[in-house]
Amino acid sequence: MQDTAPILNYQSPLPAVSHDRYNPSVMNKRVPQTVSRLEATRRAIQHEFLRLLKDAGFRFRKNEKEPRGVQAKVVESVNKIKHGRQYLKTNHVQVSNWAARVRQNKYQFTTTATDYSKTSQNRRKFFDAEQLRIRARVKAEKLKSTQVVTVWSDKEQEQVEVSASTVRRALKRKFPDEPSMLAARPKGMKVGGETAHHNKCRRLEAQYLKAKGQAYVDGMFFADETKIRFREHKNKQIDIEWCYRGEANETNWFEDQRWPGQINLFLLQSKDGVEMFEIYPKTLNKRKYAEDLLPKVGEVIRASDIDFTCYMHDNVWRGTQPIAALDEHIGEGKWTKYMGRPCTKPHDTIKTPVRKLPIRVPKERCGCEFPEGPIHAAFNPKLNLAENTFAKIDRIITANKIKDGKNGRKWPIRGAGKKKWWIKELKKAMKQLNRNKEFFRNQYNGYLTRSDAFIKSRGKRLKISKW
Repeated sequence: MQDTAPILNYQSPLPAVSHDRYNPSVMNKRVPQTVSRLEATRRAIQHEFLRLLKDAGFRFRKNEKEPRGVQAKVVESVNKIKHGRQYLKTNHVQVSNWAARVRQNKYQFTTTATDYSKTSQNRRKFFDAEQLRIRARVKAEKLKSTQVVTVWSDKEQEQVEVSASTVRRALKRKFPDEPSMLAARPKGMKVGGETAHHNKCRRLEAQYLKAKGQAYVDGMFFADETKIRFREHKNKQIDIEWCYRGEANETNWFEDQRWPGQINLFLLQSKDGVEMFEIYPKTLNKRKYAEDLLPKVGEVIRASDIDFTCYMHDNVWRGTQPIAALDEHIGEGKWTKYMGRPCTKPHDTIKTPVRKLPIRVPKERCGCEFPEGPIHAAFNPKLNLAENTFAKIDRIITANKIKDGKNGRKWPIRGAGKKKWWIKELKKAMKQLNRNKEFFRNQYNGYLTRSDAFIKSRGKRLKISKW
């Protein structure tokens, strides 16, 4: 038999509702001035909810269905109650939440004060002494934020519970004599080329090369330039020494000086290996590329035994490539063209701050016409094999530096002589790489597999590492 006994004989803790009872003259007698407007709203919601249920004949029995429209009446009633000189303000979501609390508490009033122990305002409970104890324990025992459960409280004179979010806030805070203790971790560079224009060009590039076949790929020459910095390129996932952000400089957790010095490397490769390279001090510009490098590239290509088909080089100058020099030294239709500027459209709502013009955003669907013949999309390093060669050179230099360090031969990072030293080591790494002919053959043999992957992804960037 169902239990029909009432679970509560409701008696209102407040007198019958009078919408004037929160006037200043009455409020001083019945509601303390320290009660915030938010707490007063929560109390009024619970009182009105219980009062309206009682007026509607609700008997507060188990599994009894509440009358329809009660919560809507609570919203209307609470918004007519004054608190000081202003009216209380609530909405259906707030009323629904606090009515659910009353219902879960067997139609009894619940506390309306905010619990600050697990929020950003918990400094009202955890003072500097407690936070310093948390920081000292985490640092001494190398704990995670979830592993600190209690801390000694001077106010309570006992161990009090502490949440993981409180520990994280205590670690993040900068004390006057202590830096932040958040873990320092290098962030990856922002990746570009995430537009429909880039995707379409990558797909068309892969389809063009796939249609040409392996014989065409074997006759391609790849060229690119890169910066060689005078430092060891560690793997940011496994070689980084983890530490606290404020102590990163002392630990030297990431060997990246502000001015480590650098040299620039231009490289041309074929299936037989590195055909030529140029080391220069400043960034490659258009004049040097057209007047100095392209004549040398043309001579190397003509002297090679390979049946030359195409010269691929990243479009660093976009639509202002030295076309005349490329046609003269490489040959017409023998070099990859620029894909064109990405197509954009004006945004519907976002405008520039001064002139209030709609900002330009990439189109969601690209309808551009791309140049005929070989093209190379921007932000597409996987189809330029020179990028993989640079990564291999970097690994060889890092291995040589670590090996020399174990033998007591330290490489200069700053001071006189570092540039000459690093140029010598770079040439040594190039010779080591060129002896590995299998590396270059594997690159070319797997090139059409890369093209298939871009065709399958419809030109989207592949979420995999370099081949």
